[in-house]
Amino acid sequence: MTQNSDSLTPRTAVITTDAEAIAAAQHLAELALSGAIERDQQRIYPRELLNQFTQLGLGSISVPREYGGGGLSFQTVAEVFRVISASDPSLGQIPQNHFGLIQFILGEGSAAQQQFLLSKVVQGQRLGNGGPEKNTQHTRDVQARLVTTSQGLRLTGEKFYSTGALFADVLATTAIHGEQPVMAFIPLPAVGVEIIDDWSGIGQRTTASGTVNCSRLRWRRR
Repeated sequence: MTQNSDSLTPRTAVITTDAEAIAAAQHLAELALSGAIERDQQRIYPRELLNQFTQLGLGSISVPREYGGGGLSFQTVAEVFRVISASDPSLGQIPQNHFGLIQFILGEGSAAQQQFLLSKVVQGQRLGNGGPEKNTQHTRDVQARLVTTSQGLRLTGEKFYSTGALFADVLATTAIHGEQPVMAFIPLPAVGVEIIDDWSGIGQRTTASGTVNCSRLRWRRR
């Protein structure tokens, strides 16, 4: 295990072996077991446990080593989720979109985008998802719009089932720009982005898988 030397706080470890990843997951699972029922009953967010997840280096285990991550296998990632979820399934679910977005960046991003975004993950930032939209035919039916104005870019739209967004440093959400589908990555907090924990479900009540409203978001293009 190595220590990230970037000045971003909190400083995070970089896990480079399967054994280290499983040991870190087991340590976190032990911490999470106590209070898991109370957190779910009273809807107490596991913020400190999520910070532990990040500081231990678990958030970057699937980032390729060329970008400073652990470069570990999907099998190891799945085992980390299994171990943590056995103690607190909400804590296990919250980072799922973080890892899905890492793979999206690797599959669809340019080399510059991969370097920029994945370096933030290695430094300890968490990715969150602005999920699908209500009253649409399917998850790829996107009504949100990203438009270019004289002042820069403007994003309008509302998402739901946005697991992880409330606890994220970077929000990723889909929109249509012109005629093309795009993914917007938004540093949080951001003026014009409202994340609402209005999720209602039986069990796993602390995932905050609710609404993300971006109807007032504007920023300048870099």
